[in-house]
Amino acid sequence: MPRRFTSTAEPATRAPLKAPILFGLLLVSCAVPVAELPSPPPAWVHEPARGGAVSGDWWNAYQDPALAGLIRQAWAANPDLDALAGMAAMARAERMEALAMLFPKAGLDVGYGANREQSRMTMRRPERMEAWTGEAMLAWELDLTGKRRAILSAANDREAAAWARVQGARLMLAGEVAAARFESLVLADEIVLLREQTAAELESLRLTRALVDAGLASSADLADRHADAQAFVRMTEDLERQQALTRLRLDRLAGGRAGAGGGTAAALRIPEPPRRVPAEVFARRPDLIAAEAEVRAAFAIGHAARLDLLPSLSLAAGAEGGADSPSRGFRTWMTTVGPRLEIPVWDPARIAAVPRGRAQAAVAAAEYRAAALNAVEEIEGGHLNLRSHLRQLQTAEGEAEMRRQAWSDARSKFESGLLSSIAATEFRHLYYDARRVALRLRLRALNDHLVLVRALGG
Repeated sequence: MPRRFTSTAEPATRAPLKAPILFGLLLVSCAVPVAELPSPPPAWVHEPARGGAVSGDWWNAYQDPALAGLIRQAWAANPDLDALAGMAAMARAERMEALAMLFPKAGLDVGYGANREQSRMTMRRPERMEAWTGEAMLAWELDLTGKRRAILSAANDREAAAWARVQGARLMLAGEVAAARFESLVLADEIVLLREQTAAELESLRLTRALVDAGLASSADLADRHADAQAFVRMTEDLERQQALTRLRLDRLAGGRAGAGGGTAAALRIPEPPRRVPAEVFARRPDLIAAEAEVRAAFAIGHAARLDLLPSLSLAAGAEGGADSPSRGFRTWMTTVGPRLEIPVWDPARIAAVPRGRAQAAVAAAEYRAAALNAVEEIEGGHLNLRSHLRQLQTAEGEAEMRRQAWSDARSKFESGLLSSIAATEFRHLYYDARRVALRLRLRALNDHLVLVRALGG
């Protein structure tokens, strides 16, 4: 610790500033032009359930026993969810950091230095300074303007937005798992149909070969039956490829091996279209909740930037001491206590932060409006698609039943020799095509319902 000397010849310019000068600087600092921020929307009130599961268990309505287990496995093992949860934890830490700025801070500092001082005040003679020094400090910036509280409010809203994104990711992941599961079941049923059709085609090929041997059919009929059988084998192989890719996607979503699971697409129930009034949608949909929180945070940050242009008052207390040895008591002491007023007379960086905050608030508000419009489009489009595909499914199932009756009659006539193999085969093809169309429409209706579930917030 250096020894301090005083002199009666100290220049008068080191005297403290007089009160009128301080008052004038305060007026100058408050006179800095500040661009006004637009007022925040009046009703940013929706808060997400932080870290909780997507509510409702809506997946049970499809009556698929394996679906709930797949969704929960995906929630537990999906790495994308882990990353979002980590970002939410970071937002929570930032909130705690902003909260800590409201409280005093204290510190201790101990150091060693073999230093000597030589100056005019020591008559040009070197003076040995204290080797060991210690300092204790207590400081507290009073939040008189509310700047720190505005920063804390923004941190709270950003944490809320982060948890809402986790909720949105959970909902999206559950929908993707359900869509992959439904596609896998539909592909499995289509493969069963194609195998039945292939078996029927091979039987038709056997009968046609017998007719050719008897001189009742031509070789062209035999070649046509053989080509149809090969086509169905090729189609089956392609569907098996699609099913394997779907299971790979399901494994990725579940964070590992999801397992094949049982069930059929015909056993899946298509629930009634979910309906909610707009207020419920805005209160439940995670992306809208996150967008609202980001708007609140942006306005709070802009407000904090304006308040940062005002003077700030701090209270500080400190003590310094020095000694020749750490085992001996300090021989020199200096203590300080009192307030400290910071007046930002001209700070271009602080002034530039105000329009930046205004721009951020405008961007956040625009993104919220875009998310709201997107939600309306998804809901209305989902209802339109679901209603249309349900009507088409009902018609396709009726068509498949009529095609089944027509094929049954044609098969009887063919076995009785009253219908050619070509005509009978055409009836069979139409029947199986109608069943595959019905399966595909069922998948579309299920996916439309999933879109509505996601659009309505679960």
